[in-house]
Amino acid sequence: MAISFVQSGSLTGSNGLSLAFSGSNSGGNCLVVAVMANTNATFVVSDTQGNAYQHLSAFFDSSAAIQMQIFYVTSCRAGANTVSFNPGTTTVSALAIHEFFGVSSLDVSASASGSSTIVDSGPATTTAASELILGYIAGQGTNLVSITEGAGFTRGQGSVFSTNTAVFLTEYQIVNNTGSYDATGTVGAQKGFSFTWGAEISAFKGVTVSSGGSLCLMGVGA
Repeated sequence: MAISFVQSGSLTGSNGLSLAFSGSNSGGNCLVVAVMANTNATFVVSDTQGNAYQHLSAFFDSSAAIQMQIFYVTSCRAGANTVSFNPGTTTVSALAIHEFFGVSSLDVSASASGSSTIVDSGPATTTAASELILGYIAGQGTNLVSITEGAGFTRGQGSVFSTNTAVFLTEYQIVNNTGSYDATGTVGAQKGFSFTWGAEISAFKGVTVSSGGSLCLMGVGA
């Protein structure tokens, strides 16, 4: 079963955010939610379908004063769905939601931080041939004007905040070979800029087909 992108959306603002998928989720699909805020409070993600989200460890970059985190459910419930993000305090925040078909479970992840306009999460080495590679980049600074996905990636969601002081980007690629993968990107800025960032990569295994021809769904949260 080939992995495929279904839909995505994003929203920036302050404090809590809520965003509906443009179309109803299909039962058994994977939902990936990327959130950021300039706080180290505990993040909470929920949705109106009552899906039980798992999450990667929160990544707080003290130099950028931002926290970013990826939440996911590998086998969602069907129907119209609105995702809500509570950052725990009033703060600059962002929410990006994604739906993918053909994903079974989280494989590996990696994260890194830095202060240049070239962003790199560091490598994550996959263990299955068919995988969804999802990258997430977020950062704060001054005079920021753009953020661009890395080579080989398709842009998911991305935005420069209206103040030109914060950016975020999600990107993905679907691979059919095991290997070492980095989430990369480039930030564009005007003269006299400053920028510090965090980057995460998460790799999700595809659904496998048993020798008898039936599907083996390994998701959770249904």
